[in-house]
Amino acid sequence: MLILLGVRLKQNHKQSDLEIVNKTLQGDTAAFKIIIERYRDYLYRTALAFLGNPEDAEDALQEIFINVYRYLGTFRLGMEFRPWIYTTALNHLKKIYRKKKKNLKFSARENEMLESLPDNSKGADPQILAEKRDTEAAVLRAVHLLQEDLRVVVTLYYLNEMSTREISEILNLGIENIKSRLYRARKILKKILKKNKTGL
Repeated sequence: MLILLGVRLKQNHKQSDLEIVNKTLQGDTAAFKIIIERYRDYLYRTALAFLGNPEDAEDALQEIFINVYRYLGTFRLGMEFRPWIYTTALNHLKKIYRKKKKNLKFSARENEMLESLPDNSKGADPQILAEKRDTEAAVLRAVHLLQEDLRVVVTLYYLNEMSTREISEILNLGIENIKSRLYRARKILKKILKKNKTGL
């Protein structure tokens, strides 16, 4: 199956998340910038899949990091940080989506939306890249059409390349439940994409 927008981003592993969080809690504001840099692209992809256009995704991303900074003191050192930050982000995105879903429309400006995503394909053949962009746009539109519980697992599994174990921890659901949702989501996505003459 196509890994949705599937380029794993390089991260700075010189310091662990827990070391950075600890420094931030001790008042080192520069350390929090590392958290932002480390998670910004992943969380942006998540916000874009939820909200459907770059403007809303950017606004939500800023709000997410404000919430992360505000509630960082509730994070228990010794726990894994990645599930915590994604839980914080998802809770905020669900809140926005439920509040605005009657008015939310997927942006028709696909090129602008895709240009706003990180791209590690520099130097690739322009025609191949254009085809890849078209496919990614169709897939992202299809993901946005999924019901919330399916959209969440697809976003975490494909856009953020998380394991079913990590998703299980974030959503507080059993691994088999996560696998079931992924299976259902894939079937629905295939139908949507087939209808639009785009294959996975």
